[in-house]
Amino acid sequence: SIVLQAAQGLEQLQTRRFDLASGNRFYDQGRFDDALGEFRAALTIDPTFSVAHRAKGTALAKLDRFDDAQVAYTEYLRLEPGALDATDVKAAVDRRGPPPAPPDGG
Repeated sequence: SIVLQAAQGLEQLQTRRFDLASGNRFYDQGRFDDALGEFRAALTIDPTFSVAHRAKGTALAKLDRFDDAQVAYTEYLRLEPGALDATDVKAAVDRRGPPPAPPDGG
């Protein structure tokens, strides 16, 4: 039913926000691997959740996984080209050069 679909959609929205908030708490505690797991969980629920892509990139950069961070930042910019921090994020991506090609070309 439409009501059930709406309830499921709301639950997914709340879960992705919870995952992002949990990831931010882990990040603030310096637990970057745990933060990364939460950001990935949020993206599993909603791959278009742009803020989670940015957060994922930041956690990956803290883990010295700069190529992976660049991919996450590039996806953030694709989803949010007009974001307030887009210029800064783009400058960080540009400093690293072009992002690596995804495995299997996709």
